[in-house]
Amino acid sequence: MLDEAEMPLSFQNQLTLMRLINEKEKEGCQFIIVTHSPVLLSYPNAQIFEATASGFINRKYDELESVKNIKQFLNNKEQFFKYLFE
Repeated sequence: MLDEAEMPLSFQNQLTLMRLINEKEKEGCQFIIVTHSPVLLSYPNAQIFEATASGFINRKYDELESVKNIKQFLNNKEQFFKYLFE
């Protein structure tokens, strides 16, 4: 079990963590990871559950708000800066 495992990790180190997870998965290990990281959430074949007021909902990667938000930011950061700084 990992809770917000990405917090101290750079982008590159999150990829390294994914590699370690993959190696352990091949040995039969399973992981429960609580995260907002679009990088960790993108792990191949991950089952993603979103915690809501009604309980846990199974979600697809592209349905997640954290993924939508980071995509919007990367595709149009100037709009975010305009909103933030004006």
